[in-house]
Order: sequence, then structure tokens, then C-alpha cells
Amino acid sequence: MIKNIDREANHKFIIFNEKVKIVLKKTLLVIITALIILCIGITIWLGFFFNPNEYKSLLNKQLNNNPNIHVKIKGNISWQLWPLSLTAQDISIDSAKAFSSHWQQAKLKISLINLFSSQPLPIKKIQLINGQIHHNHMALPIKKLTLQQAHFSKLNRIMLSAVIQNKHMNATVNTMLSQDKNLHKFTIYPTTITGEIGHHPFQITVASFDYQQGDNQITISPIHTKIAGSTITTNLNIPSLNPLKLNIKSSAKTLNIEKLINLHGFKLQLSNIMIDIKAHKKKQISGNVDISAKSGLLTGIDLNALAHAVDNFLQALMQGAHIGNAFASFQQTFAPVIGDGNMKPDPTKSTQLGELNINSTFDQDQLTTKSINWQAKNFTLSGRGLISFSLASAYYPVSINLKGKTPFSIPYQLVYQNRQFKGQINQDKLKEHLQPIIEKALKNTLQNKLHSLFG
Repeated sequence: MIKNIDREANHKFIIFNEKVKIVLKKTLLVIITALIILCIGITIWLGFFFNPNEYKSLLNKQLNNNPNIHVKIKGNISWQLWPLSLTAQDISIDSAKAFSSHWQQAKLKISLINLFSSQPLPIKKIQLINGQIHHNHMALPIKKLTLQQAHFSKLNRIMLSAVIQNKHMNATVNTMLSQDKNLHKFTIYPTTITGEIGHHPFQITVASFDYQQGDNQITISPIHTKIAGSTITTNLNIPSLNPLKLNIKSSAKTLNIEKLINLHGFKLQLSNIMIDIKAHKKKQISGNVDISAKSGLLTGIDLNALAHAVDNFLQALMQGAHIGNAFASFQQTFAPVIGDGNMKPDPTKSTQLGELNINSTFDQDQLTTKSINWQAKNFTLSGRGLISFSLASAYYPVSINLKGKTPFSIPYQLVYQNRQFKGQINQDKLKEHLQPIIEKALKNTLQNKLHSLFG
């Protein structure tokens, strides 16, 4: 009897369990079907009816959560479902105290997980394309600027990557920065800048530094620049941000100038270089640049031998004796390096140069060199010059001043234009310098002849 009751109970339980499974399957099927219909409906709505441009004002409001930065989308907005992102045209990003910028396009990658639980808009990555950053009447063209959030040891940091391209430079900047919760303190972590300038590859590494909002000074040190086989170490000190003042001190053990500028076969190596730049800004940026080097080696010509031969020739002219021998020596030394007024390099010859000092001033348009003084064994090189930033050209008239018994200078001019460097003796001025000496020599020679004839 009891066994029959147990069998009947088990049978009823099995039937009930089967019914529950059927109900659950139907419920689950209904839920899945509803979700599929909902997704299809959302997709149809997003694809055919949703227009992100209708939410432009809301999006602008979401992007302007930082009181120090103003973002405005002016152009059309498009979107992509996966990965979830927005693309906007014609965007401006400004900071009243620091900079203004304008971009042709911006791509915003949004966190789908935090989309409905985060305020403001949970942006994971921003990519700005084809823009310019303006600061103090200066414009920096940037092809692409990427900002991406990164999490390290529970610290919120932003990775920054920028591609800078113009007719003079092609560079990529990579760095990382963080800020405190109150947006008062910023930390810029080690920065690397790589690229080419004038077809010369370079790499710049910048040490990390902090900036506290309200601070009026910043020190960044060291900054290492590798270019043309040399390493330049720089210390940057900004004693005042308002008004802006800069002190930049750079040094290098050696620097090969021919690797930076085409010297047409000549080579120039400078040793123990120091560069001191002091700049300030009132209406526009301006300042002073002082460059010094302990020594130099110019390969391609022996200017000391040339100076010695010229001095011997001039002494012979002045004395009226042994002019032929002196002129032959002068011609043998001088003629091979001259061709239509241009010096031709001889790789077997070189000039050991002593201390170099160059003093210049600059503004946004040009650099004006007030004095050049370069010491050597038998001569000094002096001059002045001008570099035009807008024209990318330079003109430097210099003089090779002999240290011999007869005061004399050889006029020379250095010109850089259309990415070409040219050095040339100013023959007209050379004739002007020689004329009074030749006239005096002829007069002395005539007097000597008359004295020998009439005793």
C-alpha cells in the first residue's frame, strides 16, 4: 500500500517538474524573443531615426565639465555602434588663460559599460585631427592629437600622443600626465619627442615635472636632445609665467655642423659648446642668445696657412722686395681654394680654431647677430648677420682679419637660402682693401728705384 502511494507521489512530482521546465523554457524563449525584438527595434531606431546632431547642445554641456577648458562642437556629429564612438566636425577647444585651438575633426571613444551610470560622459579616448593650437600669437600645427585614460596603481593618468607636421619638422610626442581631484596640481611624466627636422632625425627626452596652479615659475631639467650624432643637454627655467620669462642653458661636448647644414664638402666640428638663451614676452617674444665654444676644427681648408701666405705677400709689397716670390707663394696657397669666388674644399687640409663667441638678439620674425668673434693662430674671424624665420634664410658678412705685421682683412659672406648654404669671398671688397696697399707698395717701389738711381 505504502509502495503504491510513493510511486504515485514520484509520478506526480515528475509530471510537475516537466511542466515547470516547459514553463521556464517558454518564459526564457519569450524573454530572449523580447530582447531580440528590442535590439532590432533599437538598431532600426538608431539606424533610421536617431540623429546625434539633435543632442549637440547636450553633448557640448557634457564635454564642458572642466571650468578651465571650454569645448564647442560646431559641425555635424556622426556615430558608430561598435566600438561605441562619436565623430564630430569643426571643434574648438579653448582655455582663456593658456591657449585656443581649432580642429577639423574629433573622434570620441565612449565607455559602453559606464554610459548609463557615469556623469559626465564617460570618454575613454579623444583623437583630434588636423588642428592648430594658438598661444600668444603663435600657432602650432598638429596633424593628430590623442588623449587616452590609463590606470596605473589606482592613479588616474592621461596618455597623450601628438603628431606635429609642417614644412620644417615632422615629430611625434608621447607623454603621460596626471592631476589631483581639485585640478590644482599637474604632474607631467617623462616625455619623448622623436622625428625629423630638416631631414635630420632627432630624439628629445624630457624629465618629469610638476605644476601647481597658481605657481608663477617652472623648472624642467634635464632635457636631452640627440641629433647629428651629438647629445645636447638643456636646463629650462621659467622664472615667471606672467609676464613670461625663459632662461635656457644648453651644452654639448661636440657638435658636427656639416651634419646639420650642407657645407658643400667642408666639415666643422665644435667642442665644448654652451648656449645661453634669455627670453621674455611683452607684446611679442624676444630675447638674447649667446653661443660659445672652446675650440673648433674646420676640415677642407687651412686658413692659418692662407693667412700666413697673405701676410708674407703684403709685407713684400710694402717693402718693395721679393714681390715675385711672395706672390708665387700667395698664388700657390690661395688659388686652389678659389673658384669664381667660391672656396673649394681640400679634405687633406684643416684649420684648428680657438675660442668662439656669438652674441645675438631675436624676436618672432628674425635673429640678429650683433657680433661674431672666433680666434685662430694667424687670424680672427669677426662679423655680424641676420636670420629670417619667415623666409628661412640667412645672410652673414664676415671678415678674416690677419694677425700679421700688415693689417688686412679678407671679406667673406655666408648665405643660406632655399635650403642651400653658400660661402663666397666678396671680391669687390677684397679689391677695395688691396688697392691702397698696392698703391702704397708701388709708391715705395718707385721711391726705392729713384733712390738707387740718384743715390
